[in-house]
Amino acid sequence: MYLRASTRISAMGKPGVILMTRRPDEYQLKAVEAANLRLSERNIANEDQVAVQTFYEESDRSANRKAERIDQLVLDPDIDCRI
Repeated sequence: MYLRASTRISAMGKPGVILMTRRPDEYQLKAVEAANLRLSERNIANEDQVAVQTFYEESDRSANRKAERIDQLVLDPDIDCRI
């Protein structure tokens, strides 16, 4: 079964089961349990699981770098952030 890493959000804009299992603290316990059950029922190749894991790790790193850069800009006394 081919699984694209970009499928974390469904076409309806609802979180995908992979996202729910990656960030369980952001969802209700029953929803996470159901997501884990759905994933266990699917026959997903190990290489696809690794690709998805890599995608999320890079996405998290990118978001963290952006947040750090924003913090640097906001905290830099030489930069006027007022509008």
